Amino acid sequence: MNQMQIYGRDQANQILCGQEGSRELQSLLSSGDVPFCRVYSLPDRIVGALMIDLKSGEEGDQQLLPYFLSGDRFFVVAEGEKKRLAEELRDRMETGEKDPAELQFCELLEAVLTNDLACMQQMEAGFYRLEENLLGTLVDYVGPTREILCCRKQLLEREFYYQQLADLCDILSGNKNDFFSEKGLDLLKDIGKRADRLCGYVQTLRDYLMQIWELYEQQVDVQQNKTMRILTVVTTIFLPLTLIAGWYGMNFEHMPGLESTWGYWITLGAALCIALAEIIYFKIKKYF
Repeated sequence: MNQMQIYGRDQANQILCGQEGSRELQSLLSSGDVPFCRVYSLPDRIVGALMIDLKSGEEGDQQLLPYFLSGDRFFVVAEGEKKRLAEELRDRMETGEKDPAELQFCELLEAVLTNDLACMQQMEAGFYRLEENLLGTLVDYVGPTREILCCRKQLLEREFYYQQLADLCDILSGNKNDFFSEKGLDLLKDIGKRADRLCGYVQTLRDYLMQIWELYEQQVDVQQNKTMRILTVVTTIFLPLTLIAGWYGMNFEHMPGLESTWGYWITLGAALCIALAEIIYFKIKKYF
């Protein structure tokens, strides 16, 4: 029975009852969804848990899939949503039923990484769109910040995910229990290299996201500078008018123009001329 089988928790315990590896599998099943891969290399079998990324882009989109691998048997333990996930992975596997269990396991690792490159390219395209949107007029300061931080979190999770797969392949390719054949070891090394390349791709996207963040900060600074420049111009225009108002608000008894019929209109005209002259000057200097 070399084809990967999918069993429930109780059925897996019955199959391995009293056999070597049952204690390790029970420990994995009772530990819950620990967010990292586990592997136990026993003399003639391997027991562990494989973390699967659903590529949904949402928080908590990584599932842990316990597995058992021996010379003639390979099965995973999954129920409910995890069972459907395991069935999808099995459908992607290209090895036949007569292939050794170790090759079935390697093919499962290959299936886990199916379409990962396309998923990463979609994320990169999303970053391109985000960068183009940030080049426009900024209105909302909160929205882009939240989106960038969310993308950063996804990249951190994805980088940790690929690092774990690469480490898992390195541990298994060490072949301490002489379980894998030469062909199986070659496949494990190839999968490990592929996980390393994807991890490098993630790091490149992280650097690109940091550049987008710097661009966003520059856009925010530019908009704030424009706002401050407008406020400065308005303040400068009204500063002489405020001086005139303060000067003539002292109300000294013998202050010139207080009793003049045209005093108010002369002062008003002078204020308007000063304001108009300042506006023309600022326009010539392109301050606004």
